[in-house]
Amino acid sequence: LIHGTLYQRFLGLAVTHGCVRLNDSDLEFIYNNMPVGGKVFIY
Repeated sequence: LIHGTLYQRFLGLAVTHGCVRLNDSDLEFIYNNMPVGGKVFIY
């Protein structure tokens, strides 16, 4: 799951069970530029 977070100070730390958390500006960029059904590759 890719989503934002209320706790941006924890970005980059292993505090979830596998979710990809983004800051607000990065999340907004992806929302505005990623086509529906587009593939996301996570490394």
